[in-house]
Amino acid sequence: MSPVEIFDGFESIHLREYDVIINCVGLGSPPKIKNRKNEFFRLTEHYDNMVMDYLDKHPAALYLNMSSGAVYGTDFSQPAEHDRNAILPVNRITADHFYSIAKINAEAKHRAHPEKNIVDLRVFTYFSRYIDIESGYLITEIVKSARDKRKFLTGKSDIIRDIVGPADLFSLVCLCIGQRTINTSFDVYSAGTARKFEILDFFQNCYGLEYVVDENFSTTDSIGLTLNYYSTDTRAKEIGYVPQYSSLGVIEEEVKSILSGEGGGAEKRHES
Repeated sequence: MSPVEIFDGFESIHLREYDVIINCVGLGSPPKIKNRKNEFFRLTEHYDNMVMDYLDKHPAALYLNMSSGAVYGTDFSQPAEHDRNAILPVNRITADHFYSIAKINAEAKHRAHPEKNIVDLRVFTYFSRYIDIESGYLITEIVKSARDKRKFLTGKSDIIRDIVGPADLFSLVCLCIGQRTINTSFDVYSAGTARKFEILDFFQNCYGLEYVVDENFSTTDSIGLTLNYYSTDTRAKEIGYVPQYSSLGVIEEEVKSILSGEGGGAEKRHES
């Protein structure tokens, strides 16, 4: 069934019935969204409203919405935690805040309907062998440098990432499906975070990557400066979630396939 047929089914709301609906719709990778950040709102609202309308007609269905760590705002000088507040400069909102606001709006709408079965899964960093190698994320740029045998230029900041792979994300999805009634959000986490230089050293030791630290080099993500883009909120364990892979474990497992030619590239891409 093509995406167009699926969306047509939602427009003709009585034609099909679904037990579980997973919403992964998004604008795409950083290079693709650079000049399209104003589209976050309508895109998020359109498909979210489509599913919410479906739940009105089929209240037993479960809606799994792939949200983001961006709900915590744009300041990740410290990691997210359960009691963290998202702080937004309401009189100085810029394009860097749009993604965060769109995700907060969607989650707030979901909590406003506690009678519906909805789970927002806040993904911070996801990586698989099917990722588009040209997507412009830190990890894909490192993989490209290792593949192409070229030096990788980076700044001195030793940022921290929590990278989740297919196995653990699928495990959490299945655990959510196993709940009879549920309306909540979960931060998605691995068995252990990884520092940027740990990742670079892994590629250096295993794939011969050369990297150069330039003190004048700096970059920011689409939601702002994300030095510690991960969460310490492990509430997902309440439904039995126990991640099997650390961030470095995910990288090790998935990169083998990419660099051997078994995965990666837009033509084989299944996840964003």
